[in-house]
Amino acid sequence: MPYTLGYAYALAPALFFPELHFFRRGALALLATMAVCFVFFLTVPVRCVPPPLEGGLDALLLPRLPWLQDGGWNSFPSLHVATATLALLSLLKVSRGVSVIAALLWLAIVASTVLLKRHYLLDLPAGIAVGALAHFVIVEPELRRSGVRWAW
Repeated sequence: MPYTLGYAYALAPALFFPELHFFRRGALALLATMAVCFVFFLTVPVRCVPPPLEGGLDALLLPRLPWLQDGGWNSFPSLHVATATLALLSLLKVSRGVSVIAALLWLAIVASTVLLKRHYLLDLPAGIAVGALAHFVIVEPELRRSGVRWAW
């Protein structure tokens, strides 16, 4: 389930920062993250073929998501990890309680990418780097300008 949660998790900051200027920066950061990962997909094709899913909610949901039937050609960097990292860094500014929950969900999403054998370990730090770069270059300047501080 954490793997499929990654799609909703990427949009979670919009619940806490609904103002249009924050939303625009978040959307731009998500698009930039996806664009960077797509460029890697085109230029450095890495394949990680996952085994068939057995049991659990992900086994019920994943086969029904047609864009995941990619033959394993979406490995480096992990887009799940990149967008989750981008979301996490914004959620760490909401409150301590939200930060703890966001960090635990982020860990579950990151772990699930490897445990479901959708990614290699090297895909994770690459995804973290892409997501963090998008946050600090695109989102953080707007948060700082608006006086939004880290919750911890």
